[in-house]
Amino acid sequence: MSDRLIFICYNEKDKKWKQLLEEQLGVLEQDGLEVFSDTNIETGEDRIQKIEEALRRACVAVLLVSAGSLNPKLILSEERKTLLTLRDQQGLRIFPIIVRSCLWEKVEWLSRLGVRPRDKKPLEEKSAAKTNRELTDIVAEIAVLVASPRPVAPRKSEPPLLSGAVPYAGASRMVDKKSQGIIRDERGQEQPADNKRAQHVTSVEEKKKTEDEIQKDR
Repeated sequence: MSDRLIFICYNEKDKKWKQLLEEQLGVLEQDGLEVFSDTNIETGEDRIQKIEEALRRACVAVLLVSAGSLNPKLILSEERKTLLTLRDQQGLRIFPIIVRSCLWEKVEWLSRLGVRPRDKKPLEEKSAAKTNRELTDIVAEIAVLVASPRPVAPRKSEPPLLSGAVPYAGASRMVDKKSQGIIRDERGQEQPADNKRAQHVTSVEEKKKTEDEIQKDR
């Protein structure tokens, strides 16, 4: 995964907003930031392969949200699946921007993410000046994300050891039962013991040992 690549995921009908965003991101490109969208794909190149390669290199994925980009019947849905997979596996950060009015709150995974603009009003409902201000602020946030360390992707938790179990560490290592609080009772059977029980059993064992020694002396 790259530290300097921004992937833009959008629907063709939202090309206007993609171009406005790229214009703002162009300022960051002077510092080595790379911006990728499907317009970077040359004629004759494998579109799906190039998109997947770019997604795997990206540190931030910007999703322009509209009814078109959330339509599961479009090829863009495959990009969304990859976005979510990489978010979970590699810590890819997804940055949703609402560009056109749609029921994005009804999309479970998207409703859990922080979206921009902060007032959750689509860019299409704002004036040109307000839209430009919003995009400037958004790109400033993206710059901070690019500069900050990526969050570590969560690992699958390993099943807990059984209570009292000791992991096997090779035949040359023995399990120290005393350190686990295991003692033998009057019948010679192993028992887990707290301090009081351990003291009681130890006292019984010592008494029996003393009686045996007396019998031998006689």
